Amino acid sequence: MRTLILAVVLTSGVLAQSEPASSLDAARELYASAQYDEALEVLGRLSAEAPSTEQQSIDLYRTLCLFAVGRRDEADRTIETIIARDPLYRPGDELSPRTQTAFSDARRRLLPAIVQQQYAEAKGAFDRKEYEAAAAAFNYVLAALEDRDIGPAAQQPPLSDLRTLATGFYDLSLKAIPPPAPPPENTGTAITFRGGPISESQVVAAISQCYDPEIPINVYDLGLIYGIDIDESQIAVRMTLTSEGCPSARQIPAEVKQRIVALGQPNVSVDVVFDPPWHPTRISADGKAKLGL
Repeated sequence: MRTLILAVVLTSGVLAQSEPASSLDAARELYASAQYDEALEVLGRLSAEAPSTEQQSIDLYRTLCLFAVGRRDEADRTIETIIARDPLYRPGDELSPRTQTAFSDARRRLLPAIVQQQYAEAKGAFDRKEYEAAAAAFNYVLAALEDRDIGPAAQQPPLSDLRTLATGFYDLSLKAIPPPAPPPENTGTAITFRGGPISESQVVAAISQCYDPEIPINVYDLGLIYGIDIDESQIAVRMTLTSEGCPSARQIPAEVKQRIVALGQPNVSVDVVFDPPWHPTRISADGKAKLGL
């Protein structure tokens, strides 16, 4: 019994130690309890496995631990890594004045060169006629030049010249972005009637009883019906959905078929297509009125 109890205690201790060892929360707890070396070990393991979205938080706590154990040079290098990864990153105001000063000093050192590199990349995108990417990149440059840590350097060459150039190329990029493609022409529903006891108006009326559960107008007025082919032996419907991921992708076509079968024609096919894709311009005048468009 004593052996069993000892095993349980040891196992519980191992689990208690190993379970939090792979989480950022564990590193935070170790830092808060002044176990800086242990926290650095956890952060080292996390850094090798964590997604890029967590690297800033990991390196921030690494910086705090390195300062706490007096490894200032390593802390400064980690700060430089953080800034290189995201030049506009700024830690929270709750950090100690020493850490805040270290970040500000590093940003003053690094931002001028980073801004010039960012400008070169933005200009490259502009020269390649990638105007949307260029506009975003020039906007980033201008935001960096407004950073308080870059200070007086932004008011003097070469950064003041870059501000002028970036502003001009940003405006040119916006103007060069091609306008969005016009919406597809609303060609309505193509109806072919080759005879038979069921009329076009009966089929349309039946389909008009079907609704998309997420939109308060029937699928015919919504413009989901591309074509209806009627003859004595069958009725074929060609339709679409508002998106390929529509949650009612099975329900709506099945109901359309059921409504038409109820007219007395058992041979009904409903073909769902996504070419061309549905567009709001297909909504009928009545449908738009109901939606307040």
